[in-house]
Amino acid sequence: IADKEIYLQNEANTVAYLGYTAIAVSAYALYNDRRKKEPNALPFLVTFLLSLWLSLGPYLSIGSVNTEIPGIYLLYEHLPIISNVLKPEKFGLLSSLMLAVLFSYGIKDLQNTKGLENKSKYYLIGFILLLAFAEYMPAVANPAKSGAYSSIPIAYYELGKVPGKSTILMLSAT
Repeated sequence: IADKEIYLQNEANTVAYLGYTAIAVSAYALYNDRRKKEPNALPFLVTFLLSLWLSLGPYLSIGSVNTEIPGIYLLYEHLPIISNVLKPEKFGLLSSLMLAVLFSYGIKDLQNTKGLENKSKYYLIGFILLLAFAEYMPAVANPAKSGAYSSIPIAYYELGKVPGKSTILMLSAT
């Protein structure tokens, strides 16, 4: 990355929020999956871990401190053709997607749990879903206050270097 300092100062490039509930239910799914004859979750786990590692960017930051520890994104950055496809913050989206798949496996495993009556299962699943929703709610209700989207993405710094006048068209997905 050409402007390492700009990249590291920009919180939007170095922060990802996965959620404790999603991680806990995904861990439950992985625990149950390894006991099955035909495990299904392993490809999603590998993709999650790899994309999470790539989403950390070229240098590991802990809190707001740059450790100067190089990440595997530096290797990815030197691969021809595909290195221009995804930037670190986009790998965060892929890791969130893989975590959501693992979370759904955990919910399915809870549904199929033996020893609990159906009513109890659905109360437990409802409680977990409510907990997950409550955990993500501050970012949905007030993104500026929660820290979500509070920084300018690195793409705007790059666009600012382009000479001449230009206009940026943003289309909201929500």
